[in-house]
Amino acid sequence: MHKSFRSSLPDSAGERVIRVDFDSVADIYENTRGVPAPFMQYIVEDMLKTLEPGEDSLALDLGCGTGRISREFVERGVRTVGVDISQQMLGVACERQQTTSHWRNHLVSADAVALPFLNGLFHAIIAIHLFHLFPDWQNSLLEVQRLLQPSGILITGFIESPMRASRLSNLFEQQRVELGYPPVRFGATGEEVIVALEEMGGTVESREFHTIAHISYHQTLESFEQRVFSSTWENLPDVVHRQIMQELRRFVNSEFRSPSLIEPVKIKARMNYIRFG
Repeated sequence: MHKSFRSSLPDSAGERVIRVDFDSVADIYENTRGVPAPFMQYIVEDMLKTLEPGEDSLALDLGCGTGRISREFVERGVRTVGVDISQQMLGVACERQQTTSHWRNHLVSADAVALPFLNGLFHAIIAIHLFHLFPDWQNSLLEVQRLLQPSGILITGFIESPMRASRLSNLFEQQRVELGYPPVRFGATGEEVIVALEEMGGTVESREFHTIAHISYHQTLESFEQRVFSSTWENLPDVVHRQIMQELRRFVNSEFRSPSLIEPVKIKARMNYIRFG
């Protein structure tokens, strides 16, 4: 079984700051968050159309993970630096570089609140599925503002995983609350990030994208069994997790002919484009 835990790092004052550790699920992370390829390509094309990168443009993928967005940028000729705090996630990103032979040299291990780059270095900064993972997210926003060029654009938001959009995901969350183990919240909601960026002088333009994905109930059950989403391990003892999984499997077996039955799920993505000044 894959399982991850929270970790902590010292901040500038020596205090321990919580970080969510995805190291032990790095090898399966991207497979459990995949969306239909045309959907991802459409989102990336919208990003690039908005950014209008030139030959000298440099993009930063903050919290790049296994590099699924960074690869799309690099393969379209955009110079991109990927940053993540997880060595294992960066290792997977290196392994998957394939057609982008220079990709390895553009991966950096760093904390999102203390980035080793010069002021105004980047034309674009992409931060997807990031600010909810750590409590000092406001400091990361200040770093983003420092690193952006005056005409630069920050892209925040989310791309929903089909497994998280499954009805089984809702049942999982319902069960853990009923058993007295509500999800832990570390950082900011998407709404809180937008409010903070506007207070910093940012102008926000948001766009939503929708599609249908198809996954089997078996795939979703396995992802929750392997505990690849942070909501399946934080504040959730092993014995309680096993109890919830038993209920999920009982539900699937009673409601459907087979766990291999395909579930169509509606997934969405939201991209927020922020300009300062």
